Amino acid sequence: MAAPHPMPTMPTPVPARRRADRRALLWAATAIACLTSAAAAQAQGPSGPVADTYQVRPGDTLTTIIQQQLDASITWVDVARLNDIADPRRLKPGTVLKFRPEWLKSEVAEGQITSVGGNAQVDGRRVAAGEKVTEGTLVETGSDGIAVIRLADGTQLRIPPASRVRIDRLRKFHADDAIEARMKLEQGAIEPMSPPNRRRPLDVRTPAGNAAVRGTDFRVRTVGGTDFVEVLRGQVDAGGGAGRAAVDDGIGAAFGAARAPQLERLLPPPDLRSLAERVYTDVRPVIDLPLVSKARAYHVDVSRDDSFTQLLVSTRVELPEIAVATVADGPLYLRLRGISELGLDGRDAVARIDVRARPVAPRPISPGPGDVRVPGVVEFRWQDVGHGGQYRVQLADDERFERLLAEAVVTGDSARLVLPPGATAPRYWRIATIEGRGSEAVPPRQGPFSAVQTFQQRVPDPVNRIRMVPAPQDGDGHPPDTALGELRTVD
Repeated sequence: MAAPHPMPTMPTPVPARRRADRRALLWAATAIACLTSAAAAQAQGPSGPVADTYQVRPGDTLTTIIQQQLDASITWVDVARLNDIADPRRLKPGTVLKFRPEWLKSEVAEGQITSVGGNAQVDGRRVAAGEKVTEGTLVETGSDGIAVIRLADGTQLRIPPASRVRIDRLRKFHADDAIEARMKLEQGAIEPMSPPNRRRPLDVRTPAGNAAVRGTDFRVRTVGGTDFVEVLRGQVDAGGGAGRAAVDDGIGAAFGAARAPQLERLLPPPDLRSLAERVYTDVRPVIDLPLVSKARAYHVDVSRDDSFTQLLVSTRVELPEIAVATVADGPLYLRLRGISELGLDGRDAVARIDVRARPVAPRPISPGPGDVRVPGVVEFRWQDVGHGGQYRVQLADDERFERLLAEAVVTGDSARLVLPPGATAPRYWRIATIEGRGSEAVPPRQGPFSAVQTFQQRVPDPVNRIRMVPAPQDGDGHPPDTALGELRTVD
């Protein structure tokens, strides 16, 4: 009996066999990559920050996790390599997977201009508070301009005058409010301030390098190829191709493309107690600035508001004084910091001062220094400011006007006051403008007095009465022929 013909074996379909082979090769490649990655990590250290995690749930696969959590450009091979996963089909629930921050699925975020002052532009047009900014936006400020941008996580980006900043990246991730931000500082400065324990990167790139935020409050400035970073709170990683440094709280760094960071402690804040609540009666007051030890120059801002968005002055001066052209009476806020020999700005101090210069006082004309007047009616003249109101003129015998000799309220550009008798001595007068005729609803408003004008009072020479005294007579009672008499003063 013939042996039974063996049952033929069904060949594995070629497409299925090829898919199985590809999976096996891919798993093997993944395992080799994981081993290689682990060995490299031990030899060289971590290749980048890993800040985000995901806990595996029942039914999860790498494919579904990537679809839900990560950017479309990330593959399961990337995740498997980072987490040393040999078999991507077998994920144990509860396992914590690590992701690199840049892998996370994100969407473009927006910031909002919360305040703006002076000449500030976004993408070449004037900007107003409340407008939105996003990736690609170019923010520019003029010499008097300022813009403040607020992000959804509470971060504020203050862009001071004469600056140009491009927002390269603004991203948010899932329901997380933390914003990943990257700015390019093309000119001037930027002053980021973010909440503590920031969870997403905030980088400022400059022509020479970049500053990466680990802290919360710092300043970045670029001038002539040199970058300056000043950390007011927290820590910033700063530098360029020549090296990097961790810049701690209260420290500044100067660096360039070919210059390693040079660190220096920030100068202390100036003592502004001498300026606190000081009143200036000039429309262009000259403010004396307190000295800061070891400062070679000063950065000074003067603003009409305490958030420093309505700037009147923002400049750097070598002499410790500054003249401010005011536009209205009221409080002004002065912010001052010293600048070190290295060029780093120190810590700020702020003081409030007041301007009470309006209505503007006229300029006294006469009498003036060198003029002499005697007691009696004296005409006082000044330059009419043309406001249609009145003037108050005062005359005194002391510079502080504690002893008034005369006072009058008049219209026009002159007044006649009586200079009372007195010894030869200097006299003083001044003039103030009174605005408005006054009513129960709006009383008249007097401005500051002018600069004090002085002149000299002189006692006039005494007036002597004169009479004729007869000449002496001879024995016959006749005066001599040559003597007609003489003049004598009467006491």
